[in-house]
Amino acid sequence: LGVETYRAEGFISRFPSIIQHLANYPSYSEDDRNKKCLEQDFDNRDLVKFESDCIDPEDNTSDKPLVVLWGDSIAAHLYSGLKNLQNTQDFRLAQFTAGSCPPLLLREIGNSLVINMSCHRFNNYALKRIIKLRPKTVILSGYWILYNDSGVFDNEDEIVVSLKKGGIKIILV
Repeated sequence: LGVETYRAEGFISRFPSIIQHLANYPSYSEDDRNKKCLEQDFDNRDLVKFESDCIDPEDNTSDKPLVVLWGDSIAAHLYSGLKNLQNTQDFRLAQFTAGSCPPLLLREIGNSLVINMSCHRFNNYALKRIIKLRPKTVILSGYWILYNDSGVFDNEDEIVVSLKKGGIKIILV
């Protein structure tokens, strides 16, 4: 039974057709900007690529507010819904997402790092860019339960405080 379920990719067909693409984890659709905006290979990528690939361009004819999505691969799943919301709401969208990299700052517990140096590099870059972009809203998202026992939440408000100091008024976690 297990082999057949694996071969059938989890029997995605058991879900209604409208949500089958959501059940196709861990494959991300092009809507999730997987190859461009969900960073998986930190050490071999110039993070400046996020500038052109992952931030909707400014429209000189309107003053659309910017919404930033920041987090791990779970956050990347939110992109499709936010992109769809742009059909009825007038805003620009930026995405800063990296696999297994919650939107938190580097933490040391004892002699071990809770968030690896690649995540640290990515999150420092994202924080600086987000503050420079001055979005109206920042959405922080992650598979929080995965990081729960690691101690990263000892100072979880540090990132929120940093964003607020940077002038961001609306922060959703």
